[in-house]
Amino acid sequence: MRNTVAILVLFAVSLWASGIFPAIVPALVPAANKSGNSKIFQLESGTATSGHCAEFDANGNTVDSGSVCANLSPPGGSATQWQYNTGSGLGGLVGTSAIPQSGWTVINCSTFCNYNDFSSAFQSLAIGDDSSLNWRLVTQSLASSTSYTMTATLRCTHQAVASQDCGIYISDGTKLEGLEVLDQSTVLKLRVETMNSVTSDKATIHGGTTQWLVGDTATLRIVGDATHRTFYYWASGSFTQFYQENIGTWLTETTGGFGGVSEASSNANWVNVELLYWSLTSP
Repeated sequence: MRNTVAILVLFAVSLWASGIFPAIVPALVPAANKSGNSKIFQLESGTATSGHCAEFDANGNTVDSGSVCANLSPPGGSATQWQYNTGSGLGGLVGTSAIPQSGWTVINCSTFCNYNDFSSAFQSLAIGDDSSLNWRLVTQSLASSTSYTMTATLRCTHQAVASQDCGIYISDGTKLEGLEVLDQSTVLKLRVETMNSVTSDKATIHGGTTQWLVGDTATLRIVGDATHRTFYYWASGSFTQFYQENIGTWLTETTGGFGGVSEASSNANWVNVELLYWSLTSP
Protein backbone atom coordinates (compact mmCIF):
# COMPACT_ATOMS: atom_id res chain seq x y z
CA MET A 1 0.00 0.00 0.00
CA ARG A 2 2.78 2.39 0.89
CA ASN A 3 4.51 1.71 -2.40
CA THR A 4 1.26 2.39 -4.26
CA VAL A 5 0.84 5.80 -2.51
CA ALA A 6 4.44 6.73 -3.23
CA ILE A 7 4.02 5.82 -6.89
CA LEU A 8 0.82 7.91 -7.14
CA VAL A 9 2.53 10.91 -5.53
CA LEU A 10 5.50 10.67 -7.88
CA PHE A 11 3.13 10.34 -10.83
CA ALA A 12 1.20 13.44 -9.78
CA VAL A 13 4.41 15.43 -9.33
CA SER A 14 5.61 14.31 -12.77
CA LEU A 15 2.34 15.35 -14.38
CA TRP A 16 2.52 18.76 -12.68
CA ALA A 17 6.14 19.29 -13.73
CA SER A 18 5.30 18.34 -17.31
CA GLY A 19 2.89 21.28 -17.57
CA ILE A 20 -0.16 19.14 -18.28
CA PHE A 21 -1.86 20.76 -15.28
CA PRO A 22 -1.74 24.59 -15.21
CA ALA A 23 -0.20 26.34 -12.22
CA ILE A 24 -2.63 27.58 -9.61
CA VAL A 25 -2.58 31.36 -10.08
CA PRO A 26 -4.95 34.07 -8.80
CA ALA A 27 -6.63 34.25 -12.20
CA LEU A 28 -8.01 30.71 -11.67
CA VAL A 29 -9.70 31.71 -8.41
CA PRO A 30 -13.33 32.84 -8.88
CA ALA A 31 -13.92 36.57 -8.43
CA ALA A 32 -16.31 35.87 -5.55
CA ASN A 33 -13.44 34.30 -3.61
CA LYS A 34 -10.76 36.97 -3.97
CA SER A 35 -10.12 40.70 -3.69
CA GLY A 36 -7.72 42.67 -5.89
CA ASN A 37 -6.15 41.92 -9.26
CA SER A 38 -2.55 40.97 -8.51
CA LYS A 39 -0.96 38.04 -10.32
CA ILE A 40 0.76 36.55 -7.27
CA PHE A 41 -0.30 35.10 -3.93
CA GLN A 42 0.89 36.66 -0.66
CA LEU A 43 1.86 34.11 1.99
CA GLU A 44 1.51 34.54 5.75
CA SER A 45 3.82 33.31 8.49
CA GLY A 46 2.95 32.82 12.14
CA THR A 47 -0.31 33.62 13.90
CA ALA A 48 -2.27 36.82 13.33
CA THR A 49 -3.94 38.67 16.19
CA SER A 50 -7.17 40.55 15.60
CA GLY A 51 -6.67 44.33 15.69
CA HIS A 52 -2.92 44.17 15.03
CA CYS A 53 -1.24 45.70 12.01
CA ALA A 54 0.46 43.48 9.43
CA GLU A 55 4.04 43.89 8.24
CA PHE A 56 6.54 42.00 6.10
CA ASP A 57 9.42 39.88 7.33
CA ALA A 58 12.81 39.50 5.64
CA ASN A 59 11.44 36.77 3.35
CA GLY A 60 8.44 38.80 2.17
CA ASN A 61 5.90 36.95 4.30
CA THR A 62 3.03 38.82 5.90
CA VAL A 63 3.43 38.61 9.69
CA ASP A 64 1.72 40.06 12.74
CA SER A 65 3.44 43.33 13.76
CA GLY A 66 2.82 42.63 17.44
CA SER A 67 0.88 45.85 18.09
CA VAL A 68 -2.21 47.76 17.05
CA CYS A 69 -2.03 50.19 14.14
CA ALA A 70 -1.10 53.79 14.86
CA ASN A 71 -4.03 56.18 15.03
CA LEU A 72 -3.04 59.22 12.98
CA SER A 73 -4.88 62.21 14.37
CA PRO A 74 -6.05 64.99 12.07
CA PRO A 75 -4.53 68.45 12.65
CA GLY A 76 -6.01 70.45 15.49
CA GLY A 77 -6.78 74.15 15.81
CA SER A 78 -6.95 76.41 12.78
CA ALA A 79 -4.86 76.98 9.68
CA THR A 80 -1.17 77.96 10.16
CA GLN A 81 -1.09 77.04 13.87
CA TRP A 82 1.74 74.87 15.20
CA GLN A 83 0.70 71.40 16.35
CA TYR A 84 1.29 69.86 19.77
CA ASN A 85 0.46 66.57 21.48
CA THR A 86 -2.67 66.90 23.62
CA GLY A 87 -2.31 63.38 25.03
CA SER A 88 -5.18 62.10 22.90
CA GLY A 89 -4.49 63.81 19.56
CA LEU A 90 -3.18 67.04 18.08
CA GLY A 91 -4.00 70.61 19.06
CA GLY A 92 -3.27 74.00 17.52
CA LEU A 93 -0.96 76.12 19.65
CA VAL A 94 -2.50 79.53 20.30
CA GLY A 95 -0.34 82.45 19.16
CA THR A 96 1.39 80.55 16.35
CA SER A 97 -0.44 81.96 13.37
CA ALA A 98 1.30 83.30 10.30
CA ILE A 99 4.01 85.92 10.71
CA PRO A 100 2.33 89.36 10.86
CA GLN A 101 2.58 91.41 7.70
CA SER A 102 2.27 94.83 9.30
CA GLY A 103 3.42 96.75 12.37
CA TRP A 104 7.13 96.43 11.62
CA THR A 105 9.70 99.23 11.83
CA VAL A 106 13.08 98.91 10.14
CA ILE A 107 15.96 100.33 12.22
CA ASN A 108 19.38 101.41 10.88
CA CYS A 109 18.97 99.73 7.53
CA SER A 110 19.57 102.51 5.01
CA THR A 111 23.00 101.17 3.97
CA PHE A 112 24.70 97.75 4.02
CA CYS A 113 21.27 96.22 4.44
CA ASN A 114 18.57 94.61 2.32
CA TYR A 115 15.14 93.47 3.43
CA ASN A 116 11.91 92.41 1.82
CA ASP A 117 8.83 94.59 1.97
CA PHE A 118 7.27 92.46 4.71
CA SER A 119 4.15 92.03 2.61
CA SER A 120 4.24 88.26 2.79
CA ALA A 121 4.50 85.64 5.52
CA PHE A 122 8.23 85.27 4.96
CA GLN A 123 10.52 87.96 6.38
CA SER A 124 14.27 88.20 5.98
CA LEU A 125 16.99 90.71 6.65
CA ALA A 126 20.29 90.64 4.75
CA ILE A 127 22.96 92.49 6.73
CA GLY A 128 26.01 93.61 4.80
CA ASP A 129 29.44 93.70 6.33
CA ASP A 130 30.67 97.01 7.72
CA SER A 131 34.00 98.15 9.12
CA SER A 132 32.19 99.57 12.17
CA LEU A 133 29.48 98.27 14.48
CA ASN A 134 25.96 98.63 13.09
CA TRP A 135 23.13 96.56 14.44
CA ARG A 136 20.36 96.28 11.83
CA LEU A 137 16.91 95.53 13.23
CA VAL A 138 13.24 95.09 12.42
CA THR A 139 10.99 95.76 15.42
CA GLN A 140 7.43 95.91 16.70
CA SER A 141 5.98 97.91 19.57
CA LEU A 142 5.49 96.25 22.97
CA ALA A 143 2.07 96.73 24.51
CA SER A 144 3.69 96.68 27.96
CA SER A 145 7.29 96.80 29.18
CA THR A 146 6.48 94.53 32.11
CA SER A 147 4.15 91.98 30.50
CA TYR A 148 5.25 90.42 27.23
CA THR A 149 6.55 87.21 25.69
CA MET A 150 8.59 87.52 22.50
CA THR A 151 9.53 84.35 20.65
CA ALA A 152 11.28 83.95 17.31
CA THR A 153 12.77 81.15 15.26
CA LEU A 154 15.64 82.47 13.16
CA ARG A 155 17.71 80.88 10.44
CA CYS A 156 20.98 82.78 10.44
CA THR A 157 23.27 82.19 7.48
CA HIS A 158 26.77 83.34 8.41
CA GLN A 159 29.95 83.35 6.36
CA ALA A 160 31.92 81.35 8.98
CA VAL A 161 33.94 84.38 9.99
CA ALA A 162 34.27 86.16 13.32
CA SER A 163 32.26 89.19 14.46
CA GLN A 164 28.86 88.31 13.06
CA ASP A 165 25.68 87.61 14.98
CA CYS A 166 21.90 87.52 14.83
CA GLY A 167 19.23 87.40 17.50
CA ILE A 168 16.20 89.01 19.11
CA TYR A 169 16.33 92.38 20.80
CA ILE A 170 14.49 94.77 23.07
CA SER A 171 15.00 98.54 22.98
CA ASP A 172 13.89 101.78 24.58
CA GLY A 173 14.42 103.67 21.35
CA THR A 174 18.14 104.18 21.95
CA LYS A 175 19.67 101.46 24.11
CA LEU A 176 19.32 97.78 23.24
CA GLU A 177 19.63 94.39 24.86
CA GLY A 178 19.67 91.20 22.87
CA LEU A 179 19.80 87.43 23.04
CA GLU A 180 22.26 86.73 20.24
CA VAL A 181 23.85 83.83 18.41
CA LEU A 182 27.44 85.00 17.99
CA ASP A 183 29.44 83.51 15.13
CA GLN A 184 33.14 83.24 15.92
CA SER A 185 34.37 81.58 12.73
CA THR A 186 32.83 78.08 12.99
CA VAL A 187 31.69 78.25 16.63
CA LEU A 188 28.22 79.56 17.51
CA LYS A 189 28.01 81.10 20.98
CA LEU A 190 24.86 82.24 22.73
CA ARG A 191 25.10 85.50 24.67
CA VAL A 192 23.08 88.30 26.22
CA GLU A 193 24.50 91.60 25.01
CA THR A 194 23.79 95.23 25.93
CA MET A 195 24.32 98.09 23.47
CA ASN A 196 24.42 101.84 24.07
CA SER A 197 22.87 102.28 20.61
CA VAL A 198 22.74 100.52 17.26
CA THR A 199 26.30 101.75 16.62
CA SER A 200 27.86 101.36 20.08
CA ASP A 201 28.37 98.15 22.04
CA LYS A 202 28.39 98.09 25.85
CA ALA A 203 29.02 94.64 27.32
CA THR A 204 28.33 90.93 27.26
CA ILE A 205 26.42 90.29 30.48
CA HIS A 206 26.04 86.53 30.08
CA GLY A 207 27.42 83.75 27.88
CA GLY A 208 29.53 84.24 24.79
CA THR A 209 32.38 82.04 26.01
CA THR A 210 31.46 78.48 25.01
CA GLN A 211 29.60 76.86 22.13
CA TRP A 212 25.90 76.55 22.93
CA LEU A 213 24.21 75.88 19.64
CA VAL A 214 24.78 73.67 16.60
CA GLY A 215 23.29 74.50 13.20
CA ASP A 216 21.98 77.67 11.65
CA THR A 217 18.48 77.70 13.17
CA ALA A 218 17.63 78.80 16.71
CA THR A 219 14.42 79.49 18.61
CA LEU A 220 14.88 82.26 21.16
CA ARG A 221 12.57 83.87 23.71
CA ILE A 222 12.56 86.92 25.98
CA VAL A 223 9.89 87.21 28.68
CA GLY A 224 9.24 90.36 30.68
CA ASP A 225 6.99 90.41 33.73
CA ALA A 226 6.50 92.60 36.77
CA THR A 227 9.63 91.21 38.43
CA HIS A 228 12.06 89.71 35.93
CA ARG A 229 13.35 89.75 32.40
CA THR A 230 14.19 86.19 31.38
CA PHE A 231 16.01 84.86 28.33
CA TYR A 232 15.42 81.35 26.93
CA TYR A 233 16.57 79.13 24.09
CA TRP A 234 14.83 76.03 22.71
CA ALA A 235 16.61 72.68 23.03
CA SER A 236 15.56 69.03 23.30
CA GLY A 237 11.84 69.77 23.02
CA SER A 238 11.50 72.59 25.56
CA PHE A 239 12.67 76.09 26.45
CA THR A 240 15.73 76.31 28.68
CA GLN A 241 16.40 79.38 30.82
CA PHE A 242 19.67 81.01 29.80
CA TYR A 243 19.72 84.16 31.91
CA GLN A 244 17.49 86.19 34.21
CA GLU A 245 17.69 89.75 35.57
CA ASN A 246 15.43 92.25 37.26
CA ILE A 247 12.95 93.96 34.97
CA GLY A 248 14.05 97.51 34.18
CA THR A 249 17.75 96.62 34.27
CA TRP A 250 19.67 98.73 31.73
CA LEU A 251 16.54 99.91 29.90
CA THR A 252 12.75 100.12 29.92
CA GLU A 253 11.82 98.31 26.75
CA THR A 254 9.22 99.73 24.36
CA THR A 255 9.98 97.67 21.24
CA GLY A 256 11.12 94.16 20.40
CA GLY A 257 12.36 92.57 17.21
CA PHE A 258 15.06 90.65 15.38
CA GLY A 259 18.24 91.46 13.46
CA GLY A 260 21.99 91.27 13.78
CA VAL A 261 25.37 92.76 12.98
CA SER A 262 28.36 92.01 10.75
CA GLU A 263 31.73 93.60 11.42
CA ALA A 264 34.09 91.24 9.64
CA SER A 265 35.65 94.02 7.49
CA SER A 266 34.88 92.38 4.16
CA ASN A 267 32.13 93.34 1.76
CA ALA A 268 31.67 89.68 0.86
CA ASN A 269 30.59 88.70 4.37
CA TRP A 270 26.84 89.08 4.75
CA VAL A 271 24.55 87.77 7.47
CA ASN A 272 21.16 86.63 6.23
CA VAL A 273 18.55 86.53 9.01
CA GLU A 274 15.37 84.69 8.06
CA LEU A 275 12.37 84.95 10.39
CA LEU A 276 10.71 81.53 10.33
CA TYR A 277 8.40 82.06 13.30
CA TRP A 278 7.33 85.09 15.32
CA SER A 279 5.09 85.58 18.35
CA LEU A 280 4.75 88.73 20.47
CA THR A 281 2.08 88.52 23.13
CA SER A 282 1.12 90.43 26.27
CA PRO A 283 -0.27 87.86 28.73
